[in-house]
Amino acid sequence: MPPFFTKVFFNNIWFKFQYKNYSISPLKLLQNLNESQYWTRNQIEEAQIGQLKNIVSIAKQSNDFYKKLYSNIDIRKIETFEEFNKLPYILKKDIQKNNLEIPSSNSLIFKATTSGSTGDPLTVYLNDIAMAYRIAGRYRFYSWWGISPSDRGILIWGEKKDYQNRKVGFARSVYEKLIKRNFKISIFKLNNDTIKYYYDLILKYKPKYLYGYTSALKQFAELLESKNLNGKLLNIKIAIVTSEVLIENDREYIEKIIGCKVVNEYGAADGGLYAFECPHGGMHVFEESVYMSTNNNNEVITTEFFNDRMPLVNYKIGDRVFFNNEKCTCGRTLKTIKSIEGRAGDVIIKPNGESLSQYFFYYLMKNIDDDGYKEGINKYKVIQKGKKFDFYIVQGKNFNPEIETYILKSMKKDIGTEIIVDFIYVSELPREESGKLRFFKRLSD
Repeated sequence: MPPFFTKVFFNNIWFKFQYKNYSISPLKLLQNLNESQYWTRNQIEEAQIGQLKNIVSIAKQSNDFYKKLYSNIDIRKIETFEEFNKLPYILKKDIQKNNLEIPSSNSLIFKATTSGSTGDPLTVYLNDIAMAYRIAGRYRFYSWWGISPSDRGILIWGEKKDYQNRKVGFARSVYEKLIKRNFKISIFKLNNDTIKYYYDLILKYKPKYLYGYTSALKQFAELLESKNLNGKLLNIKIAIVTSEVLIENDREYIEKIIGCKVVNEYGAADGGLYAFECPHGGMHVFEESVYMSTNNNNEVITTEFFNDRMPLVNYKIGDRVFFNNEKCTCGRTLKTIKSIEGRAGDVIIKPNGESLSQYFFYYLMKNIDDDGYKEGINKYKVIQKGKKFDFYIVQGKNFNPEIETYILKSMKKDIGTEIIVDFIYVSELPREESGKLRFFKRLSD
């Protein structure tokens, strides 16, 4: 189908059919969001305060958990962010132990389930308005990079189903070839034996963007390089990474192999779409849909405005984030994030009780490269349990046994002389059940 007719068909027929039961169409919201991204800060903050007061009021009036939580709080007096931030926050365990759902006459309910990378997946129920905002927000962010809702994408995900060589009926075949806007590739099925098949599939599918975990897109790029497959021939416009922290080395490598910009997305199934990177490098918060704040430890606390089906008010999601006080040069007034450091629980605990950022290992790898052992380690993963560290290594082409001594010396210097480090050599690192790949993980003693 020619590009012009594709856009006409999807924008005027298919999307109207797809979203016909929504209270408001994501495409209508998209028009509003394209205007509000340039509002003044006063306009944005005034709208946020109004939405916060509304969702808190609904939560207290309609849910027993919040009635008890706010029993001694006069929520009518909330007029500023400072007053709202004083409300008690909730944790994942609160959601799991208590029923936060609010009965609704609307039959259009969506279920969002977290990946369970920490071992305890969580299911959250959404109304159609909250889902419409999530969809519209993603459409807007993609539009910053020239991607429209009708453009095709490839999702490299923790999907367990194998789409390779499966048989489908005629109707399904037509749908997947002409209608479906994305195609999923399981990271668990992506390897040396299948990469040529998927490469050819992507060439035929002609997607405008790739989307997946940072480690998944990096693995895809590594497989392309190892098999001498030209990633630039895929003609990908952007590669969107999500769910894992993006480090610059990975960004540069993926961009080099695939030949497109790597764009960072920040969100969660339980809390919503939080932020997205613009072409000027600003990581803009989706302020029309979510309020984000941080406590003294820079732990993120969020409230999604429109999910009155299951409100998560002042929800501490477990990540650490640092906001940027400078205005982005793109002209959008949405506030920006300076850095995302992943889960607050993923910090190294020294024997003396002090904490150390997990990025100690990232910079350790950079130092190894800079100090004469370049390409000595291909991949790594560290698991801490008390004073013991299991250091998993996939050897690089220039591996030198002296690297062990280098690592041990650095770790004892910065973490503590009492630690025990076991080096374990593997051909491939195991992924989490979700398909994610965490380079550091701390287990409880």
